[in-house]
Amino acid sequence: MKQQHPHSILSHNQINHIRNSSIKNVISAFESDPSATSMGRLIQLFSFIPTVSYVYVTHKPGTGFVKHYKGKKHQTTEDNVPICHDDLKIFRQNQGPDTMSIEVVVIFAWSHDEEIRNFNLFPEFTAWDLTFGTNKEQRPQMLLSGMTGTKKAFTALRAFMPNKSKEAYSWILRVALPTLMGKTAVQSMRCIASDMEENLAASIEEAKNAGSIFKFIKHRLDYFHVFEQPWRKDCRLGSGASMDLITTHSNIHNWITSWFNYCETKEEFDVSYRNLNIYLGEKKDIIGSVLLHNIKTLIGKVLSRLEKCAHYIFKDIVTYGFIGSMLVEVSNIGVKRGHFKATSSQKVDKSAWNQIKQAESRSVNLYKVAAEDIKRKKLWSGFSSGNMLTAYAEGVACVNYDVVHSKVSPLPYLPCIHHLLQY
Repeated sequence: MKQQHPHSILSHNQINHIRNSSIKNVISAFESDPSATSMGRLIQLFSFIPTVSYVYVTHKPGTGFVKHYKGKKHQTTEDNVPICHDDLKIFRQNQGPDTMSIEVVVIFAWSHDEEIRNFNLFPEFTAWDLTFGTNKEQRPQMLLSGMTGTKKAFTALRAFMPNKSKEAYSWILRVALPTLMGKTAVQSMRCIASDMEENLAASIEEAKNAGSIFKFIKHRLDYFHVFEQPWRKDCRLGSGASMDLITTHSNIHNWITSWFNYCETKEEFDVSYRNLNIYLGEKKDIIGSVLLHNIKTLIGKVLSRLEKCAHYIFKDIVTYGFIGSMLVEVSNIGVKRGHFKATSSQKVDKSAWNQIKQAESRSVNLYKVAAEDIKRKKLWSGFSSGNMLTAYAEGVACVNYDVVHSKVSPLPYLPCIHHLLQY
């Protein structure tokens, strides 16, 4: 009698089919359960995905807050987690009157393995922002974006927030981020860029003052929100502006912008500021009293925030050339567009599942391109060992990621053996 192999050898598509079938069974079970919630279904779905780590907090009257964590190697549960006490009642009311006495998921954060890997490689600079319109429950969603050494953006962490309270931001920074990324990587963070969200800024300063792993972080306010946005709103020109006014207006704009991306020292900034005041005095008749007042008012606001955005403060901090948090604005758009977009009509489980597929399909595409480059540019030697390494790299690109975008065609020269995986 022929001996049976102790393990089944399955193709990539078979593995993908097994996982998707399991997820469909979970969805069917929840849809037949009248007490099921989209958050509960989200937790069940993510438990089937080995490449996703997540941490969340639940609350039930009488038992308090409980933190739950599931990662690559272990799962934990901790009682009495302080989170969002002040706003919890409002949050429950927004969720509906029938949720006042049951257990609810207050906040949920997750990350894909590839995103965790990128954060551990490039933790120095991250841009933070809340975005809206990604789920039916109207939960704001936090996105943490970073940049690789080859100028490729990645979203390190995503979280469904209960609100915009300082407690919620603090939990993301002081609990979720170290739990998912590891304390060593978080300790290597040097700059957090964000818009002018006061509660986020307060949570960052609070974490820095507490010392430990956050003491080296500098908080940079975004250039667009500090200067560019109010400039376009309050200092814009009318349609009949003269050429002299248009030139003067452009000069002032570029002058102030240089404080964010050019002035190397405090002394250089002081000289620039003095010269700008002289220039404004010389051009006051061309500018006009109303526009001049608006410009001076905006300059005063910029000066009040200079320690949070000036180039001479951040020129030695790794920011990859960004003068604010515009990096995460691109991530916000990416979440809501494309084949796996998140929308305001989706429940949180569908929205999060789509975002996981975004991350996984992006990873497959990047590794597929890398494998093709290895083949085309002949990065390995021409000997048999080189051919084996090329085939291995191509195989890793497919085998290590369970979800492939439907539009990604398999590599035509990929040996069949590299489609196989012990399961």
